[in-house]
Amino acid sequence: MVSTFSEQLRDQPALREDSMGGCQDPKPLPVFPLSNADMTLCSLEGTSYGVHSHILRDTCGLFATMFTLPSPKAYESLCIYESDAVLQTILYLLSGHHRSSWDSLDQAESVLIVAEKWDAPVVIERIRPTLFTPRFCDADPLRLYAIARHFDWDREARALSLHILALDLRDPIHQNTLASISSKHLKPLFDLRRSRKETLEKMLNSTERFIVGNRCVQTSHKPQPRLIVPCSCIMALRVDAALNFTASVVGV
Repeated sequence: MVSTFSEQLRDQPALREDSMGGCQDPKPLPVFPLSNADMTLCSLEGTSYGVHSHILRDTCGLFATMFTLPSPKAYESLCIYESDAVLQTILYLLSGHHRSSWDSLDQAESVLIVAEKWDAPVVIERIRPTLFTPRFCDADPLRLYAIARHFDWDREARALSLHILALDLRDPIHQNTLASISSKHLKPLFDLRRSRKETLEKMLNSTERFIVGNRCVQTSHKPQPRLIVPCSCIMALRVDAALNFTASVVGV
């Protein structure tokens, strides 16, 4: 079962409890050499990353606060409660680089979680435009909607509401994601569905749009033979109109 964004953020600490003790048998990474850095971050796998402390101080609220505490030398080597994949990516983004794509939504979400724990808005804003690709929007729009609402990305959330119309929100597979979204942001989704349903029902029952099945039409005073149309034909016409209607609407 996939945990939600809020659950992962709550369950993982920003730093390991033994972080002040440094790393045992560190493995330096060439991309982040130790020689030119004044601080070392160590991953769960034991890989050491050389980082300039001023980069962390200027971009992360967590480290900015930490460096104001006594004994700054105690923070020259820290063990971070993150994997190599996550730590390397977030340090890459903190260093001013950009990433245009992700292998999976899980990968991007893992970095977002760390960025929020570290209070690193620059990383969050660099990730933001890379998430809402057709690939991710089609694969899991509800999960993306939860992320967008979590960070108050209103424009993206409104666009995703259209993709969510195609989902069956009663499916148990969406239970965890729905639970992670506040009622304030769930209500517009259900209001949108209800309004679309009501509008579609009015269209289907309209005597102006669908004559067959809604009223009897006579072109003269002479009795006209009754035209019997199979229900399947009527429904085909109505579904076609419904699809055209759905394609032309705007999200919440």
